[in-house]
Amino acid sequence: MKNQKGITLIALVITIIVLLILAGVSIAMLTGQNGILTQANNAQTSTIEAEIKEEINLAVSTINADLYDDISENKYEALNYDTIVEAINADHGANTASTTSGTATTGGTITYNYTATKSYTVDFDIENGGIKDNTITITPNN
Repeated sequence: MKNQKGITLIALVITIIVLLILAGVSIAMLTGQNGILTQANNAQTSTIEAEIKEEINLAVSTINADLYDDISENKYEALNYDTIVEAINADHGANTASTTSGTATTGGTITYNYTATKSYTVDFDIENGGIKDNTITITPNN
C-alpha cells in the first residue's frame, strides 16, 4: 500500500476551497455595485444621452445653416421646437422626435424615441439661434 500514488483528501478539500474563493470573487466583480455589468449599463446610458444631445445640436446647426443662406429671414425666430423636431425626423425617420410642450423660442420638452422600446424626455432652452449652454437634460421614460 505504500507505493500507491494519488491525491489525498486534504489536497482535494484545499483545491475545492480555493475554487470556491475564486468563484466568489468573480461573481462579486460581475454583479457588485462597481461590477462590470453595472459599469456597462452606465456606459450604455451615457452613450445614448450623448447621442441624443448630439442629434439635437446637429439639428440646430442644420437649421441655422439653412437659414443663413436666406439673409432676409430672422434665424432667431425660425429656430423653435417644431423645426428641431422636423430636422431630427428628417434625418432619423418619422416618429423619432415629437414636441410635447414648450413655446416657440424659449423653452420646452421634446420626446425622443431612441428605439421602439426606449423613449427619452429631453428638456432644453433656446437662446439666440441655439441651445443655451448646459440646459439639455435627458430623462428615460421607461
